[in-house]
Amino acid sequence: MRGFYRKRDKGGQQNKLVGNRAVGNNRSIKNPTPRNQLSPDQFPREATKPVSYIPEEMATVDSKISTSLKKPKKKRRRGWNWRGFLIDFVIFWVIIGAGCLVAFILWSGFWLILDPDSIIWINQYLPANYQISHVQQNPPQTLEAIKEDLKEQGFETGKIITLSTDVLVPIVATIADCQPSPTNQNCQKITELRLYEPLDNLFVSSQLYQLKRQLVLKEPEESFVVAPLVRAGVSPPGTNKLQPFTSLEIDPQAPKPGIWLHLTGKRGNILYGQVLHYNPEQNYVGVMAEWTSPQGNRASWQQIHGDATPELVVDRSVGLEPSLQIYQIKPREFTLDPIWLVETNLNKAAIASRPYENALTYARIGLWSAAAKKLQALKSEITKSNQGTDKWSEVAQNQLDFIQLHADTTTKQAELGWANPSQAISAKLIDGRWQEALTLLESIDNSVQMQEVVTLLNRDKGQLGERIRVTLDFNPQDINAQIWAALVLSSKAGKARAITWLQTRNSASLSNPRPSEPALDRPLVASTPATNSANSNNSRNPDNPDNPDNLNNADNAGNSGNLENLDANQNPQISPRFTQYLTLLESGQQ
Repeated sequence: MRGFYRKRDKGGQQNKLVGNRAVGNNRSIKNPTPRNQLSPDQFPREATKPVSYIPEEMATVDSKISTSLKKPKKKRRRGWNWRGFLIDFVIFWVIIGAGCLVAFILWSGFWLILDPDSIIWINQYLPANYQISHVQQNPPQTLEAIKEDLKEQGFETGKIITLSTDVLVPIVATIADCQPSPTNQNCQKITELRLYEPLDNLFVSSQLYQLKRQLVLKEPEESFVVAPLVRAGVSPPGTNKLQPFTSLEIDPQAPKPGIWLHLTGKRGNILYGQVLHYNPEQNYVGVMAEWTSPQGNRASWQQIHGDATPELVVDRSVGLEPSLQIYQIKPREFTLDPIWLVETNLNKAAIASRPYENALTYARIGLWSAAAKKLQALKSEITKSNQGTDKWSEVAQNQLDFIQLHADTTTKQAELGWANPSQAISAKLIDGRWQEALTLLESIDNSVQMQEVVTLLNRDKGQLGERIRVTLDFNPQDINAQIWAALVLSSKAGKARAITWLQTRNSASLSNPRPSEPALDRPLVASTPATNSANSNNSRNPDNPDNPDNLNNADNAGNSGNLENLDANQNPQISPRFTQYLTLLESGQQ
């Protein structure tokens, strides 16, 4: 047995057992158990001498242990120590406050190095002697404060536009010598755009905004605005006078990513503008494209190329002449805005082949339907063969879509039931339908309507002449195109000039029309031995329609007075059919 216990002897004194040895009054227990009879647990650890005792005494000792040991005293419960709690509470918050102060100092130092203007707002809470000495040009302010500050600087603000979380503030100015009119009530122009970013500030209850970007607008020149009208020959060339922007709107139909905006202005019926794109990830707004529309149509997003992302289409058409611009969204390596607009054009052939180049030649001069048919046939041929280096690429498909979009417009106009014969003839000529246009011309029996046709031919500034020239380049025997070429000359330079031009054509080709075309039933000019066929296809011949100026320039009329002034040996025999057309035109000119 281990531990301590108490045993009273006869004298009333306590004996103390240490290990297996009883110690008390310097006496040992009689008759101890021999050492060799003890269990390993009963071996004395501290005794130097063997101790023995009898089992009866052991039992007596065990029975008295529970009564002899003293019970522990119950601790006295103390009251709540408010003083200690308050000390701990104060120490805890002192440590927290010190940590926050250190973190704020580190944060402020970081932004002072990175952007000194970002924490100048703290000056309003610091004493004058401890304020940051850096002078900030554009401190964070509320929108109202920004307006007041700009007003003090002499600027006026337009309608503020919210872009995601940022705001776009237009800076406007009064247009000089502007008089409000029914078509233009706005006499203020937008000169600059300022992009403000909201700041998260725990110390100020009002929302503050920090200036992020400034975009000074570049106004277009008048020459750019009226360029489509000048090309159509209905307007004189413009000047370099700048045209203002008066409106800024978000385009709700625009695709993602980002936000697209339209900055527009008006000059009479012409609507012009710029396309802007806002990238929220970099707080950047920039100009993507500049456009003008004589018919007053704003640039719109349409599905042209068949992919998931629509294209931006600008309508530059004048009258019945279609002229469209198509822009695709393409990626680029620019950190502030990784996309831009790329225009689809016909400047370079996507496939280096003669048939493809010929189709583009048709398209460039406005024979859209003929060009689309040639490209469709070429696409089918390339797709079926699937051989060689000429593959139908994405660029080729984009050019075909561009041409087909124009062809759909000219086809729709040509098939429309026009009430005015001159408009119907114009629509069919634009689409290259020479035979149908002649049929309409033959049906006119009114001198007033014929005069409108004469006026139509007189007002042509080269588009019709270009179409006729290209048609005759690829198909010299197209007598219908030859008739219209002669009619254009007759309307501008008289009957003699038209006869002279017909005389220079290849008599053999005119007298042998292809039977597959119904309109080629009669030759325009009868064959004569005196006809010079060697120079009939010479592109440098001043009377050849290969040069569009020769179809429209009356100065090259030569002997255009009357038929009597022509050489008798070169005077061709005019067919009754062409004479009828000339007679109709002469009746309209009276």
